[in-house]
Amino acid sequence: MPSGELRWMPDWSVLPQDLLVLISKYFTTFVDFIRFRSVCSSWRSAASPRRVPPSLPLLAFPPVDPDDSNPTCYFLSVSEAKLLKQCLPNSCRDKRFIGSANGWFVLRGKDPFTSDASLLNPLTGTEIHLPPLCPHHFGRTGVEFVLKIVVSSPVSAGQISAVAILGCSMQLALTRPGADEWTLFGSSPNYQDALFFGGRFLVVDRFKRVFACDVDESSGPRLVEVMRYVSPIPFLWRERCYLVDSVGELMMVIRLFDATNAVKTTGFEVFKVDPNHRNQWIEVSSLGDRSLFVGLNRSISIRAREHPGCIENCIYFADDDFSHSGWFSGHKFDIGVFNLGNSSIDLFPDYHSKEECYFSRPSLWFSPSLV
Repeated sequence: MPSGELRWMPDWSVLPQDLLVLISKYFTTFVDFIRFRSVCSSWRSAASPRRVPPSLPLLAFPPVDPDDSNPTCYFLSVSEAKLLKQCLPNSCRDKRFIGSANGWFVLRGKDPFTSDASLLNPLTGTEIHLPPLCPHHFGRTGVEFVLKIVVSSPVSAGQISAVAILGCSMQLALTRPGADEWTLFGSSPNYQDALFFGGRFLVVDRFKRVFACDVDESSGPRLVEVMRYVSPIPFLWRERCYLVDSVGELMMVIRLFDATNAVKTTGFEVFKVDPNHRNQWIEVSSLGDRSLFVGLNRSISIRAREHPGCIENCIYFADDDFSHSGWFSGHKFDIGVFNLGNSSIDLFPDYHSKEECYFSRPSLWFSPSLV
């Protein structure tokens, strides 16, 4: 080519729309589908959100620096070992990520005195605001550390109920559709997880007791114990409990930690409701063809055979410990896969580079959705 002559570049945005629509139907992975939609507006319109291919939950790493002028979230496709970079709205600059459910992140402002709460779909940029979680609304002064916020399902603006597990006041908080504030209830430092199941919120504590949140219009919410697991061995502090909705079946997953290292997972135990005694648990020795994903997110249950690269009868776990800052502080990240069949654990490698550290904050599992 003669010096100074411009190289002709095709304009991919003018490809026929019917051809783009046809191509978009052949994607088998969510990562490739998103990359296709990211090319330009015409490609994005051709790839309908309602044709999103089934996706193995992605491991999400929230922005390293919440003050960054261009907040970015990284998603790891575990089955393909690919990182997907997604820019977030500027409204995320001052937010902490404290949960996820049904394609939405649960966010809370970093200011513990006057922070707001919201839901964000990182792929569409849609944000739904929840009432602010401010200590003075609860008649308290000082800060309020929120461990987790769990929302009702499905997520729809104006129709959301949510329960927050509060660390400093050691209580729960409930908000309902149309409410402009949260209502405190319960009083215990032991709450570990919550789940919207069967039309109501369930809460589990470290003693493996499960409570239902009953709401009385006149007296407000209250907790009613509905079941507990009596362990044959004494209670261990090195445990964490999760509640899981597995195809309409309530399960409890217990995460076991090293006795000398509170951030090192050593195993899992799984229980389901006894069909003959609805207020009792029975241990599960196999998940069959299903796999579970636990962490700061709403726990997820999927059929492995429907998701290429997913290993059945396994528990995928994320590092949901806020007490350490990960790679920068010298801690080994506690993210991996536990095989319930042979009790083996495969840890994920540290995905970081010289420029960025994706593991600097608690990670969480995310089920992508564009609707």
